[in-house]
Amino acid sequence: MRRAGFAAWIAMALALATPLAAQEWGYEEKGGRIYATSCGDALSGEIGLLCLTVGCDEGAEMDFSLNASLPLPASAEVSFTIDGGGGLARAFVTRDQRGESLLSYRVRFDEDTALLDALQTGGTLEIAMGLSGEEIRHRFSLSGSRVALAPVIEACPLLPGPIDDPETTERRVIEMACAALQGETTFSGGFAERADYDGDGLEDILIDRGGSSCTTARDLYCDEASCDHVLYRAGGAGFTVALEARVRSVIDEPGPGVTLEESGAACGREADFPCATRMTLTDAEPLFETRLHGTLAADWIAELTDSQPR
Repeated sequence: MRRAGFAAWIAMALALATPLAAQEWGYEEKGGRIYATSCGDALSGEIGLLCLTVGCDEGAEMDFSLNASLPLPASAEVSFTIDGGGGLARAFVTRDQRGESLLSYRVRFDEDTALLDALQTGGTLEIAMGLSGEEIRHRFSLSGSRVALAPVIEACPLLPGPIDDPETTERRVIEMACAALQGETTFSGGFAERADYDGDGLEDILIDRGGSSCTTARDLYCDEASCDHVLYRAGGAGFTVALEARVRSVIDEPGPGVTLEESGAACGREADFPCATRMTLTDAEPLFETRLHGTLAADWIAELTDSQPR
């Protein structure tokens, strides 16, 4: 099944599931994604059955995602309560995942290890969120969760916690990858760029891994059109990953936004066709704003580039 079929599979489960009959957890591998999923009973609210999925696409970090019988909000604070204990709130936002818009949260090493443990050992899970002024609550059985989640936890890395020096960390990782190929690494002046990308007054760091080269391997972090970029946001505890994307460039916008200059393939066209995605940086996930293509994309990128400090 293609990855585009994942949402359809969940939709079928939502349609066929018996009301007020929380399901045991199941494990699936489909279209380059591995995941464990279960659907919960509605305790309050009008969205019907709600399904929680824990998984990852190949090469990506673990995420939680929610899918319901009726539309969910573009962003929400979602509370997880296991066996009646204290609730743990997580900020979910809608993310574009291979053409699908899902309300999701990227699981973090420093914050969510205990939550993952509790999902495997607990008896019941209650999920709550606000929607149109009312509280939506669902109860999930955790029966079978340990078996279903075990291969996901083994295969899906967690988003790293805060680090003190992203540039040095990235250089070391790249040098180690090149050394494993008996090569030597050099870095260009554009490898690390510093600016206040999210508009909070702190200097963030953008890493362009394409600004490195290895003598024994070509394009470890690039294809013909784009290279891997990682944006680290500054905070009180250090730097955390705010955005990872294989794009031509990441351009700072006024305020808490960035524009991703992409290959034309992202717009369904040839590689050199102008294509751009605008994102707003939040305390949780980057929020998709709009995709531009053709003349609109080219003019917007030129306007931003001309306004950058030189």
